[in-house]
Parts: sequence; structure tokens; C-alpha cells
Amino acid sequence: MRSGHSLRFRLLMAVMTASAVVLLAAWAALYLLVRTSLLQELDSALVQQAQVMTSVFEWKDGRVDLELGKMIEPQKTAPGDHRYFEVWQEGMGPLARSPSLAKLRLPRPKGVFPSPQLSFAELPNGRPVRLLAVTVRPRWEGGGEGSTQGENRPAPRVTLLLASDLERFETSLTQLAYLLAAVGLAAILATAGGAWWAVGFGLRPMRALARRIEDLGEEDLSRRVELPAAPTELLSVVERLNQLLARLEAAFEREKSLLANLAHELRTPLAGLSFTMEVSLSRPRSPREYMDDMSQCLAISQQMQGMVDNLLTMARLDSSREQSPGACYVDLAEALEQVWAPFEDQALRKGLSVAWEPAQGLSAWADPNGLRVILRNLLSNAVDYSDQGGSLEVSTNSVGGQVKISVANTASRLSSKHTDRIFERFWRGDQSRSGDQAHAGLGLALSRQLAEAMQGNLEACRDAQSRLLITLSLPGTPPPADSAE
Repeated sequence: MRSGHSLRFRLLMAVMTASAVVLLAAWAALYLLVRTSLLQELDSALVQQAQVMTSVFEWKDGRVDLELGKMIEPQKTAPGDHRYFEVWQEGMGPLARSPSLAKLRLPRPKGVFPSPQLSFAELPNGRPVRLLAVTVRPRWEGGGEGSTQGENRPAPRVTLLLASDLERFETSLTQLAYLLAAVGLAAILATAGGAWWAVGFGLRPMRALARRIEDLGEEDLSRRVELPAAPTELLSVVERLNQLLARLEAAFEREKSLLANLAHELRTPLAGLSFTMEVSLSRPRSPREYMDDMSQCLAISQQMQGMVDNLLTMARLDSSREQSPGACYVDLAEALEQVWAPFEDQALRKGLSVAWEPAQGLSAWADPNGLRVILRNLLSNAVDYSDQGGSLEVSTNSVGGQVKISVANTASRLSSKHTDRIFERFWRGDQSRSGDQAHAGLGLALSRQLAEAMQGNLEACRDAQSRLLITLSLPGTPPPADSAE
């Protein structure tokens, strides 16, 4: 299995990525906030200066008097903060301009601007500036704005272009950007160090859990993982791990028990087979006696073969829980009649009172071969383990989309506390019959697995009459239309 990056590395990268995104967003927001604040401050200064300059515009003797001394004075600002202006009269061209412009001209926007219009512009030499444009009518000397004396026409419009060099503005923003980058980098490095320690501290329980698991060995599966003061996120992991260990322990115990029981169950028939052959070879015998001995050996070998076949079938069912592909509708009454026939004489010899009550017309969706194996095991156990002169009842019914086959028999030798154990492999209620060649304790275990493979279930309990009641439940639906016809 190819190993990837460690959990610590992944968590650290996730924290660093999230921190970098947050810091970048904060950096951008702060940068934009400061830029907007500086720009508003610059615009406010330009508007105030424009108000001062336009307040001295006068219309006197048929011309605009600008009082250039007052116009030039406002240009004296902080070092590095250069201001430029131009004054244009409507229909005449430029009236005045800033001496610092030399031969350069401010870019003149088209139109009339009753209120100050601010924009970014560029001088012919490529220098960026913040440009204000405003159009006013000069006031008449001694009168209000745009008023005249003895004339019918108003004073001509005059446009003031006022620009501020952005070198200082951009320098401040550049310094701010470098400062924010340095602070952000320091914050990221500090966050990385803190996150490295925090992630390592948070992963201590994981490392402790790994050590606990490493200490577990296959020699003793009864041990469980204990992690005192485990965080909530690991409690479910520890719980599931202990449940897995419990299932593994149970599985290994079943395997050990299976091997021990299998050795025990095979030892008796093998001993019988060996004894029969030794007796047969101990002295010369007649062909008839040899035939009897060979028949007995064949019966023992067939019993062992049946046991092995059952174990192979259960192993196949353990490895695959899929429903048998040969499933179809099976008439229960007909299937029970076919399986019961070989046991009818045996039931009569034991004096059993048989109540045969299968309902007609009930069908189960099942594998026919598997269903016959289940029914054969149920009826065989019912006849063999019933009390002499006891009773046996077979019935079927339909409940909620399922069909149920019930087999009840008197079995006084089976105590109530052992009812649930009858489905265990190699378990028999009458231990004195452990050498019985007819039953190896696998039939009911195999039957339950076959029932589950057919999406059904097999259960055992004591009924109201203290009889052993085994119920087989299978999916049941009406038979196909062609069968009904």
C-alpha cells in the first residue's frame, strides 16, 4: 500500500492554506481601505484649494481678473506633493497656467463642470496626476458670481483645471504594501509554528492508539484497546476496533472449536472403520461375512462423506451471502410431502402422533435443492429426537408477505436453556449420542445458513405445550399465473 503524506502534514497544510487566505483577504481589505482614505484626503484638499482659487475670479472692465499672486500661493504644499493649474476662459483659450508646468499642458476634459469633477489623468511626460475640473462664472467686482453692471449678458464661464502629483500618494501605498507583506509573512510563519505544535499536540491520542494496537498480538485476542481520556472523535474508533477484535476472537474460537469438534466427530467413525476392517481381517471369513463388513464400512464412509459435504456447503455459504441463482417459486405442500416420505415408516415405529397440516396453495421463493435440504434436516431431527410415543406437528401459514413452515415435536431430553444452541456446529443436546452416525450436529447449522442465503430465517423456541418448535421463514408470493391456471 503506497503511503501518502502524514496526517500532521495534511492538517498543517490545511491550516496554513486557510490562514493564508484569511490574511490575504485582510491584507487586500486594509490596503483598499487605506488607499480610499488617502484618496479622499487628497480629493478633499483639491476641492478646498479649488474653492479658494475660484473665489478670487472677478469680471472687471470686460475681462477676467485672476489675481495670479493668490493663484500661485496655494501651490506651496508639502515636499514631494506638486500641484499644477490651468485656467481656461470660454471662447478665448487659456488665461493662466502654473509656472511649474513649463511647456506641458494639463489634459483638458470636454464639457462644462458646474461641480468639481475628479479623475485620474497623465501628463504628457507620463507622470500620473489627480485632476480636478470645475467651471464657474467670475463674480463682478463688488457684486455676486456672474453678475454684470450695465450689461445684458453674463460673465463668460471659466474652467479651472487643478492637478496634484500622485508620486507621494503612490509612494505611501507602496510602503504600505511592503509593510503589510512583511507583517503577513511574519504572521504566516508564526501561525505555521503554532499550528505545527497544536497539530502535534492534538495527534498525541492517535499516536497512543497506534502504540496500543501495535502491542496487540495474535497470541491473545482477548485483549482490548484501552485509551484513557480519549477525545470524542476517537471514542467511536476505539469502540469499533474493540468490536472488531471481539468478532475476530469469536471467529478464531469458532475455528478452534470447529477443528476440535471435527477431529472428535471423525475419530469415532474412523475408529469404527478401522475396527471393522481389523476384525474382518483377523481370520478367514465367508463371502457373506465379508459383504456385511464391507457394507458396514461403506455406511461409515458415506456418513463421513456427508459430514465433509455439509462442511464444504457451509464454507461456501460463509464466503458468499448472495441469494442462489436457482431460486424459483416452490409449492410448500408438495415439497413437504416429497421430503416426508422416507421418514413416515420411522415415525410409525416410534409411535409418533403426526399432525400433518400444510396449507394448500402456499409458495415460497427459494432454491428447490436448498429447501429440500432444510426440510430433510428439520424432519429428520424431529423424528429422531422425539420422545418414544410422542407427537410431531408440521404446519405452514403466511404472514405479511412471508411463508412460515413450523415443525414441533416433543423432545424432553432437550432443556429450555439449550434451545438456542441447536444451531451451533457439532452441538447435540444428547451428548451420549456423540458417536451417532446419523447426526453429526451439522444439519441445523447448515439449514440456518441455507435459509439466510435465501433471504429467510430459521428460529427455535418452546411452544405453549413445551414442545420444541422450529420455524422456517421465507419470502412468499402467489405462484405465477401459469401455475395458478
